[in-house]
Amino acid sequence: MSYQIELADEARQDILAILEWSVARFGESVREGYEALIQAAFERIADSPDTAGSHERDDLRSGVRSLYLRTCRSDVPRT
Repeated sequence: MSYQIELADEARQDILAILEWSVARFGESVREGYEALIQAAFERIADSPDTAGSHERDDLRSGVRSLYLRTCRSDVPRT
């Protein structure tokens, strides 16, 4: 069973700002890699919300989870 990821508008804006900062600071290829890592994290948590490294964040809102991106590095092919 796969779950649907819903991002708050603020979260979406934060991600876009991080990606814009990444490209300005490190270049397009780094931004693309970071974006792929973020997408991999979303896919992993949608497939298995209790995946290793995922934590409930009811302090933020009921049903919210967080996941350390470094746990998803192996999910992103190196280019």
